[in-house]
Amino acid sequence: MPPSPPPCRDATYGAVEVDCTARRIFVVHRIAFAYDKADILPISHALLDELVLALRDQPGLRLRLAGNLAGPETYPRARRLGEDRAQAVARYLVDQGIARDRLDTLSFEADRPLQPPHRGDIVATELNRRIDIGILDDEGHDGDVQWSATAWCQGFGRTDPVVDCRARTIVGSDLRRVLPRILEAQPRLRVRLHGKHAKLEAALRQAGISKERYTVCEGNDARVEIVAPTEALGCSTMTG
Repeated sequence: MPPSPPPCRDATYGAVEVDCTARRIFVVHRIAFAYDKADILPISHALLDELVLALRDQPGLRLRLAGNLAGPETYPRARRLGEDRAQAVARYLVDQGIARDRLDTLSFEADRPLQPPHRGDIVATELNRRIDIGILDDEGHDGDVQWSATAWCQGFGRTDPVVDCRARTIVGSDLRRVLPRILEAQPRLRVRLHGKHAKLEAALRQAGISKERYTVCEGNDARVEIVAPTEALGCSTMTG
């Protein structure tokens, strides 16, 4: 009788973090799909390839891929879309050699939002429209959907705004309005405001964002830099 695969172990594979205690896999950027379709965009292939590496390295892992909608869409096509997108991720992994019986798929529709959905709230829309990746235990249960207790950064967006956890930047045309909302929705996110973006400090103060979560740095550039949890918040010597 062949030995059982080794149990789950905490590890990081590029942009993919395996958290066995939370029974979740966290990624630094949302899996991107074509608008209103289940077609995975090429921008997400590298991320999924790192998920493949995790599954190959830990053959005992079984995953639940759960599609989630941005809001309370009720028409049948939208309700199917979460399941179709979860199935698309499963097909990608299977095409890379991962056994299908290690993957469970389903859709929670709009029943498990990370943020209360409101029309016009792009941050809530981006965070709620996602694929959750849970690690299944022997009884078929995965971890809590509320990643905020563990994940320090949740990337999203392809145009405006963009939270890029890998590049450690936040960009957008209306950061005075959007940046406070991003920090409210991601309670472990910390940022440095460089150069001309120092004027965003007033918007953060007005929104009640703690000064422990941002700092202002001198320089000639204008950027919002995401600070990793292992870094001190103070300004580095490379300020532009």
